[in-house]
Amino acid sequence: CAACKDIYDIKDRSFLTRFNRYYTEIHHCISVGKDKELDVLENLVKLCPACHRALGKGSSSAEYQKELIKRILNSNQQNLEFAKIIFASDNINILVDKIQENLK
Repeated sequence: CAACKDIYDIKDRSFLTRFNRYYTEIHHCISVGKDKELDVLENLVKLCPACHRALGKGSSSAEYQKELIKRILNSNQQNLEFAKIIFASDNINILVDKIQENLK
């Protein structure tokens, strides 16, 4: 999981699939909604089910969501570069705030 890999063991946050691999979910770093131009590979990230649920609008505290988003951006250069383009900023804190505000 791009958000919690350095904090938790995936064994504690997911389960094995029938292919003997831990289950992950694909998440749009910047929520897509009706804006289909955001539905691109550079905007996708693999998350454990727990982190994916936590990043739903109102599913966890804004502070926790921002922490997860920052970890995603710091662990995935493609997501970071894409967010910089979409939000026209190089400031990580601004990017985190904008992504958190746009959660669906």
